[in-house]
Amino acid sequence: MTFDREALVAKAKQQHAAIRRHKNDPRYARVIGRLIRAGLLSHTHIKPSTQPVSVDDALWVGKWEPRVLELLPAILLKKPKFFVTRGCLPGDIQAVLDGIRHNKAVDTFRGVPAYLYLRWVPRVGHRNKYPSCIKTYRFSHEDMALINDLKQRFPDETEVSIIRRALRELLSSSEA
Repeated sequence: MTFDREALVAKAKQQHAAIRRHKNDPRYARVIGRLIRAGLLSHTHIKPSTQPVSVDDALWVGKWEPRVLELLPAILLKKPKFFVTRGCLPGDIQAVLDGIRHNKAVDTFRGVPAYLYLRWVPRVGHRNKYPSCIKTYRFSHEDMALINDLKQRFPDETEVSIIRRALRELLSSSEA
Protein backbone atom coordinates (compact mmCIF):
# COMPACT_ATOMS: atom_id res chain seq x y z
CA MET A 1 0.00 0.00 0.00
CA THR A 2 1.47 3.32 -1.03
CA PHE A 3 0.53 6.78 0.10
CA ASP A 4 1.34 10.23 -1.03
CA ARG A 5 3.31 11.83 1.80
CA GLU A 6 2.82 15.36 0.50
CA ALA A 7 -0.95 14.92 0.22
CA LEU A 8 -1.09 13.53 3.75
CA VAL A 9 0.95 16.44 5.13
CA ALA A 10 -1.21 18.95 3.24
CA LYS A 11 -4.39 17.39 4.64
CA ALA A 12 -2.96 17.43 8.19
CA LYS A 13 -2.03 21.10 7.83
CA GLN A 14 -5.52 21.88 6.55
CA GLN A 15 -7.13 20.11 9.51
CA HIS A 16 -4.78 21.81 11.97
CA ALA A 17 -5.66 25.21 10.50
CA ALA A 18 -9.38 24.43 10.82
CA ILE A 19 -8.95 23.43 14.47
CA ARG A 20 -6.95 26.59 15.20
CA ARG A 21 -9.58 28.71 13.47
CA HIS A 22 -12.37 27.14 15.53
CA LYS A 23 -10.43 27.51 18.77
CA ASN A 24 -10.01 31.23 18.05
CA ASP A 25 -13.78 31.65 17.77
CA PRO A 26 -15.29 33.73 20.62
CA ARG A 27 -17.77 30.95 21.42
CA TYR A 28 -14.88 28.63 22.25
CA ALA A 29 -13.31 31.13 24.65
CA ARG A 30 -16.68 31.94 26.23
CA VAL A 31 -17.65 28.29 26.89
CA ILE A 32 -14.23 27.15 28.07
CA GLY A 33 -13.83 30.30 30.17
CA ARG A 34 -17.18 29.70 31.85
CA LEU A 35 -16.24 26.08 32.63
CA ILE A 36 -12.90 27.25 34.02
CA ARG A 37 -14.71 29.80 36.21
CA ALA A 38 -16.96 27.00 37.52
CA GLY A 39 -13.87 24.97 38.40
CA LEU A 40 -14.71 22.16 36.01
CA LEU A 41 -11.90 22.60 33.46
CA SER A 42 -8.45 24.08 33.24
CA HIS A 43 -6.77 25.66 30.23
CA THR A 44 -3.42 27.38 29.79
CA HIS A 45 -4.44 30.20 27.44
CA ILE A 46 -8.07 30.98 28.27
CA LYS A 47 -9.06 33.07 31.27
CA PRO A 48 -12.13 32.43 33.45
CA SER A 49 -15.27 34.09 32.16
CA THR A 50 -18.63 35.06 33.57
CA GLN A 51 -20.25 35.55 30.15
CA PRO A 52 -23.48 33.62 29.58
CA VAL A 53 -23.28 30.35 27.67
CA SER A 54 -25.93 28.57 25.61
CA VAL A 55 -26.33 24.82 25.12
CA ASP A 56 -25.88 25.30 21.37
CA ASP A 57 -22.53 27.01 21.93
CA ALA A 58 -21.44 24.22 24.26
CA LEU A 59 -22.38 21.61 21.65
CA TRP A 60 -20.47 23.53 18.99
CA VAL A 61 -17.37 23.73 21.20
CA GLY A 62 -17.78 20.03 22.01
CA LYS A 63 -16.95 19.17 18.41
CA TRP A 64 -13.46 20.57 18.99
CA GLU A 65 -13.08 19.95 22.72
CA PRO A 66 -14.47 16.54 23.85
CA ARG A 67 -14.14 17.47 27.53
CA VAL A 68 -17.11 19.80 27.07
CA LEU A 69 -19.26 16.91 25.83
CA GLU A 70 -18.17 14.88 28.87
CA LEU A 71 -19.36 17.65 31.20
CA LEU A 72 -22.53 18.69 29.39
CA PRO A 73 -24.92 15.97 30.67
CA ALA A 74 -23.82 16.44 34.29
CA ILE A 75 -24.19 20.23 34.09
CA LEU A 76 -27.62 20.02 32.44
CA LEU A 77 -28.75 17.54 35.08
CA LYS A 78 -27.39 19.14 38.24
CA LYS A 79 -26.88 22.84 37.37
CA PRO A 80 -29.30 23.66 34.53
CA LYS A 81 -29.14 27.42 35.24
CA PHE A 82 -25.51 27.32 34.11
CA PHE A 83 -26.87 27.83 30.58
CA VAL A 84 -28.83 30.94 29.62
CA THR A 85 -30.97 29.28 26.99
CA ARG A 86 -31.86 25.73 27.81
CA GLY A 87 -35.14 25.51 25.91
CA CYS A 88 -35.78 22.40 23.88
CA LEU A 89 -32.82 20.04 24.02
CA PRO A 90 -31.75 17.81 21.13
CA GLY A 91 -33.01 14.24 21.35
CA ASP A 92 -29.66 12.64 22.09
CA ILE A 93 -29.02 14.92 25.08
CA GLN A 94 -32.54 14.35 26.38
CA ALA A 95 -32.03 10.58 26.07
CA VAL A 96 -28.78 10.79 28.04
CA LEU A 97 -30.41 12.87 30.79
CA ASP A 98 -33.38 10.50 31.02
CA GLY A 99 -30.99 7.54 31.15
CA ILE A 100 -29.01 9.06 34.01
CA ARG A 101 -32.19 9.93 35.91
CA HIS A 102 -33.53 6.38 35.55
CA ASN A 103 -30.16 4.72 36.18
CA LYS A 104 -30.01 3.37 32.61
CA ALA A 105 -27.22 5.33 30.94
CA VAL A 106 -27.09 5.50 27.14
CA ASP A 107 -23.98 3.89 25.62
CA THR A 108 -22.47 6.93 23.97
CA PHE A 109 -23.23 10.61 23.65
CA ARG A 110 -21.84 12.16 20.46
CA GLY A 111 -18.83 9.86 20.58
CA VAL A 112 -18.27 10.10 24.34
CA PRO A 113 -18.62 6.72 26.13
CA ALA A 114 -21.02 6.55 29.06
CA TYR A 115 -18.32 5.97 31.68
CA LEU A 116 -16.68 9.30 30.73
CA TYR A 117 -19.78 11.46 31.11
CA LEU A 118 -21.13 9.51 34.10
CA ARG A 119 -17.99 10.17 36.14
CA TRP A 120 -18.84 13.89 36.16
CA VAL A 121 -22.36 13.52 37.57
CA PRO A 122 -21.33 13.26 41.24
CA ARG A 123 -18.61 15.92 40.79
CA VAL A 124 -20.85 18.69 39.46
CA GLY A 125 -22.96 20.67 41.90
CA HIS A 126 -22.94 21.02 45.64
CA ARG A 127 -23.80 17.47 46.53
CA ASN A 128 -21.22 14.86 45.73
CA LYS A 129 -23.68 12.19 44.61
CA TYR A 130 -25.82 10.90 41.78
CA PRO A 131 -29.37 12.24 41.56
CA SER A 132 -32.07 10.19 43.24
CA CYS A 133 -34.03 7.87 40.99
CA ILE A 134 -37.76 8.37 40.99
CA LYS A 135 -39.65 5.21 41.89
CA THR A 136 -43.33 4.95 42.71
CA TYR A 137 -44.65 2.24 44.99
CA ARG A 138 -48.20 1.61 46.09
CA PHE A 139 -48.41 0.78 49.78
CA SER A 140 -51.37 -0.90 51.39
CA HIS A 141 -53.12 0.66 54.38
CA GLU A 142 -51.29 -1.75 56.68
CA ASP A 143 -47.92 -0.74 55.18
CA MET A 144 -48.75 2.95 55.63
CA ALA A 145 -49.78 2.27 59.23
CA LEU A 146 -46.35 0.64 59.84
CA ILE A 147 -44.57 3.60 58.27
CA ASN A 148 -46.62 6.04 60.37
CA ASP A 149 -45.84 4.04 63.53
CA LEU A 150 -42.13 4.21 62.72
CA LYS A 151 -42.48 7.92 61.99
CA GLN A 152 -43.98 8.38 65.47
CA ARG A 153 -41.00 6.54 67.00
CA PHE A 154 -38.48 8.54 64.92
CA PRO A 155 -40.06 12.01 64.59
CA ASP A 156 -36.93 13.61 63.12
CA GLU A 157 -36.92 11.30 60.10
CA THR A 158 -38.96 11.49 56.92
CA GLU A 159 -40.93 8.61 55.49
CA VAL A 160 -38.28 8.07 52.82
CA SER A 161 -35.45 8.00 55.35
CA ILE A 162 -37.43 5.49 57.44
CA ILE A 163 -37.87 3.22 54.42
CA ARG A 164 -34.16 3.54 53.55
CA ARG A 165 -33.23 2.70 57.12
CA ALA A 166 -35.52 -0.33 57.10
CA LEU A 167 -33.97 -1.54 53.85
CA ARG A 168 -30.45 -1.22 55.28
CA GLU A 169 -31.49 -3.08 58.45
CA LEU A 170 -33.06 -5.86 56.38
CA LEU A 171 -29.91 -6.16 54.29
CA SER A 172 -27.58 -6.23 57.30
CA SER A 173 -29.72 -8.84 59.08
CA SER A 174 -29.74 -11.08 56.00
CA GLU A 175 -25.93 -10.88 55.74
CA ALA A 176 -25.40 -11.86 59.37
